[in-house]
Amino acid sequence: MFALPGVLLLVVFLLARPLDLFPDLQGGPVLYVLAALALFGVYADVRLRLTELRVPRHFGWALAFTAWCVVSAAISAPETLVKTILSLTIAFLVYGVLATGIQTFKGLQVIAGGMLAVALFIGALCVHMAQQPTQCVAYLPGETTALDQVGTVITAGMGHPDGRPCKKPEQCIEGGDRANLYTCESAGWFGLTSVKGRVRYTGTLHDPNEVALYVSACLPFAFAFYRRRRTLWRGALAVSSTALVGATVYYTHSRGGLLVLLTVLGFYVLQRVGLKRALILAIPAGVVLVSLMLTSGGGARADAEDSTLKRLQCMWSGLQMLRHSPLYGVGFNQFTEHHDQTAHNSYILAAAELGVPGLLLWAMTFYLVGKSLVVALRTCPQPEAEVARIWGGALMASLLGITVGIFFLSFTYHYVLWVFFGLAGAFASAVRVHERRFTVTVGLRDMVLVASAASALMVGVFLYILAKRL
Repeated sequence: MFALPGVLLLVVFLLARPLDLFPDLQGGPVLYVLAALALFGVYADVRLRLTELRVPRHFGWALAFTAWCVVSAAISAPETLVKTILSLTIAFLVYGVLATGIQTFKGLQVIAGGMLAVALFIGALCVHMAQQPTQCVAYLPGETTALDQVGTVITAGMGHPDGRPCKKPEQCIEGGDRANLYTCESAGWFGLTSVKGRVRYTGTLHDPNEVALYVSACLPFAFAFYRRRRTLWRGALAVSSTALVGATVYYTHSRGGLLVLLTVLGFYVLQRVGLKRALILAIPAGVVLVSLMLTSGGGARADAEDSTLKRLQCMWSGLQMLRHSPLYGVGFNQFTEHHDQTAHNSYILAAAELGVPGLLLWAMTFYLVGKSLVVALRTCPQPEAEVARIWGGALMASLLGITVGIFFLSFTYHYVLWVFFGLAGAFASAVRVHERRFTVTVGLRDMVLVASAASALMVGVFLYILAKRL
């Protein structure tokens, strides 16, 4: 397939962001070149009749959601319209070329392998960073936005490690430029630095919680490769990937990331031993892992309680935005114009910024992505359809983990989420090629179910926050 090289390069480029690791290479239109290459590959495959133009059931809902984002921005923040269109175009394009351009299980495996390689690369960088001694990291004037309540620098940048060992930021002021702000963090390869002692990456995964979610969501791909061919090397890949992902999640100190990892592993335990035995095993395992994260010297977070309260405040603000503007919301990417932080909850972010229609369109897209996997697995019980069951199960585990993780992250428009949506679309296309009976229906019942679930979620969050505030 001509589409595969371009799609693979586009996905890897968006996730790994190599230009952020090598700033000297920045300046060229690499992203747009790769996007054009992926689109041309999809066109060439269809034109040469190597593939048929198929779109998954959730494609139309995703397109409608993207259009609603533009409408919301045009109404609420017209000055941001051009930037909005560019941002949404890239997100929808990577979703679209995956969902329509990859229509074989071999192609799906190549893309999943690329995503797993990126996850392991990020994990290796993070674990290496965690082993480094802390040193002074300088932020030049203009590189920082503010200080939090305890004086920690708030910035998405990596700063400039200067090599001076330290235990506290105050030690960095002596002998440093007093015009700069300083933190005391670990520094790893490529100048990457931790934040508040938590490892992170760069680009679209600069937040420790996002790193933990992504590497955990890619772990099922290592299991899928082993289940496809049970060789020593693939077994070693699965074991080493589990260890590396577990260490990465530990060093990010991400409670949400831990829940994603437990969800992914729990899915496979449930498949293996059944519900009753899975529950028996999950309780002690969950207690041990959570205790390790919260009480060990390296895993404890002094700001855990404060972080939880801030997240509740952000979600409360999002619900107030929805109440004041239920139809159009406050506008695409405008949450931080009305609150000092983002929503830290993808469901509330969609409702606050896009109103009820935007929330329902996004929720329907998510729902149909999941439904397509469930229907495909039910349609392929034959022994010869093992490849479909293995990769369908892997994607199901990934999406279940993501469903949990994005309750604590603003992932509504994030490239990672839409890449997984596109991968699920590619899986549906591959199943359709081999099984013509495969079809995903959408009816009034589905819409009522999604609307009810979304409403229940909003009401549940509202009542919980109200109880905590009281």
